[in-house]
Amino acid sequence: LTLRQDTLLSGKIAAELLSHFPGPVAIMIGNRRVVDHEEKLRGFRAEASRRGMTIAEVCEHEDDEALGYSLTCRLFQEHPEVRGVYVATDNFRGVFRGLKKQGEAGRAKVVATGLFPEIRAAMDLGLVHFSLDQRMAEQGEMAVHHLHDLLSGSRPKSPKILVPPRIAVRSNLDPPHSPLPEK
Repeated sequence: LTLRQDTLLSGKIAAELLSHFPGPVAIMIGNRRVVDHEEKLRGFRAEASRRGMTIAEVCEHEDDEALGYSLTCRLFQEHPEVRGVYVATDNFRGVFRGLKKQGEAGRAKVVATGLFPEIRAAMDLGLVHFSLDQRMAEQGEMAVHHLHDLLSGSRPKSPKILVPPRIAVRSNLDPPHSPLPEK
């Protein structure tokens, strides 16, 4: 039994989100040899092609913060026309620093991966516009339930369970607000 994030869908959603902002885009991934990253890249490319988007560059930063920083700075120096970036890995810190240094807040729309503190901080600064929540806690809970079912003799409906990402924007990260007062 396999239970994991639907990474192909994550890539497609990222491309769809960025398609609403005209201009070339770039993709920051850790390593193409990692199945998770390769599937996100494949999903992004498929949706980008379907929507007629231009991909200026795919940068592999090997999940290394310093390399992510230097590649982000180089990306915007060599491709100032880039208007969207998909960060298809949890390792965002170097890319975040590069975006801040290049003054890309608001100009380049960014789709990140995960809901880590640096992603939330980048949303507050206007550097990240969307993030694809991988729903890690839910994946863990689902795995425990499926393991219990298997040990109890239940057969899974499918040997492969793919968990779709949830789109996070700044407004849905805060605790729920109290209802508006009635007039």
